[in-house]
Amino acid sequence: MDITDFVHDQAKQQFRLTVDQHIALVDYVMHGDKLMLTHSEVPVALRGQGVGKVLVDETFAYLRDHGLRAQAVCSYIRVVAQRDPQWQGDCQHLIWPKHKAQSGFLEHQHKPSCVCDLFWLPSLSP
Repeated sequence: MDITDFVHDQAKQQFRLTVDQHIALVDYVMHGDKLMLTHSEVPVALRGQGVGKVLVDETFAYLRDHGLRAQAVCSYIRVVAQRDPQWQGDCQHLIWPKHKAQSGFLEHQHKPSCVCDLFWLPSLSP
């Protein structure tokens, strides 16, 4: 696997990873000061090779390094955030949010049966 580029394209609201001349991407939309990570996609030719994980790792590293806040809406991105200890330990914390009635979110507190999205909160430690 030959990774040649990772780019944050603000105009297209995407993070792109170029691998073997193919492009894997994470799409997002801005919601206030937060990036809503809505979609991840890996070309068929690259599937099953760990490219999706590398893409999400690079995206999270970029968010951390640039002090950006994001919410994982895409189920794959959310699973990586939940399962990979490097992201749980490297940020201040990943939390289950209390949703607000605004912007289509329902207000509730997290319960074990609740399917909520995770917020990325950048580390405050040096």
